Amino acid sequence: MTNGAQQAFDLVGRVLIEPGDCVAVEEPGDPPARQVFQSLGAHVVPVPVDAEGLDVRALPGSARLVYVTPSHQFPLGMPLSPARRGALLDWAKQRDAVIVEDDYDSEFRFGGRPLETLHGLDRSGRILYVGSFSKVMLPTLRLGFLIAPPSLQRELRQARRLMDLHSPLVEQAALARFIDSGMLARHIRKLRRDYEERHARITEGLTRTGSRSCLRSRGCTSARPSSGAA
Repeated sequence: MTNGAQQAFDLVGRVLIEPGDCVAVEEPGDPPARQVFQSLGAHVVPVPVDAEGLDVRALPGSARLVYVTPSHQFPLGMPLSPARRGALLDWAKQRDAVIVEDDYDSEFRFGGRPLETLHGLDRSGRILYVGSFSKVMLPTLRLGFLIAPPSLQRELRQARRLMDLHSPLVEQAALARFIDSGMLARHIRKLRRDYEERHARITEGLTRTGSRSCLRSRGCTSARPSSGAA
C-alpha cells in the first residue's frame, strides 16, 4: 500500500533507477510521473502515442523502464491496443526492461470489450502494476497500491519503510471493510452508470454543436459577396 499512485512511482524509481538511466514515458503523458523519474536523475525520453496508444516502435533501445497508461491513456483517452500490448511485453523481455503500468481510470470504460491488463498478460515478471482509489472514492483519500514481481518485493518494502513506514492504518482498515462487504463494487457500478450517462450527453451535445457549426460554415462559404459598395 502506498500514499497514492505518486508514491508508488517514487518507490519504483528509487529501487530501479540509477542517475543517467533512460526512462521512456508517453508523449503527451502524465507530468507528475515524469517529474518523479527526472527528480531521481533519470534521462526521460518522450515516446509518441497514436490511435493505438504508445508507439512501441519508437521506444529507445536504451530504456531501462517504460511508464505507460494502457487502460485509459492520459490525457488522450485511448486504450493500448491488444497488438501493442503484446509488442510492448515482447520488447521489455528482449531488452531486459521493466514496465510501470499505471491503471488509470480503468473502472470507467463505456465502449468495446474489456481489455486484459499488461500485468495479467505478463509471463516474465516485467510489470509493476500501480493503482489508486482516488478516482473511485475521494481525491483526498491518498491510498494507492503497487503489485510487483516477487524478485523486487523485498527491496520495495525496505524502501517503503525508509520513507514513512506505512500508509494510514485507519483508512486502510475502513477501505478493507468497504471492499469486503461488496460496497466498493456496488459504488463503482453506480458511478459507471452515472458517468456513462454524462458521457453520452456530452457526446450528443458536442455532435449537435459540431453539426450546427458545419452548417453555418457551409452557409458562409456558399453566400455570394455583395455587389454594392459599403
